[in-house]
Amino acid sequence: MLICVILYIILINTGVVSSNSSAVLLAIVVLTNTFNLIILMFILGYGLIAFPQILWYSGDLDYYLLQLQYKAAHAFRELNDITINLRQIVADAKKTNEKVIQFNNYSI
Repeated sequence: MLICVILYIILINTGVVSSNSSAVLLAIVVLTNTFNLIILMFILGYGLIAFPQILWYSGDLDYYLLQLQYKAAHAFRELNDITINLRQIVADAKKTNEKVIQFNNYSI
C-alpha cells in the first residue's frame, strides 16, 4: 500500500494526475485495485502451481509409496509409545489395587 502512495505522489508531481478531488479519488481507486490484483495474482499463482504439483506427485507411485511408508513408520512409532504408556498405567493400577487390598485386609 505504501508503494501505491509513493506512486500516487509521483504521478501528481509529474502532472499525469490532476489534483482535483475526483481525479484524486479515481487515482486512489485505480492504484488500490492494481495493488490488490497484484497480490491476488501472487496468491493464485501459488495455488495454480501447488495443485498440479499435488496431482503430479500423486501419480508418481514411488513417491507415493515413500510417503505411505513414512506415515506407517510414524503411526507404528506412536502405537509403540501408546502401548508402553498403557502398560505403565496398567502396572500402576495393579499396584494400586494390591495396596487397596492390603489396606482392607489390615483394617478388618
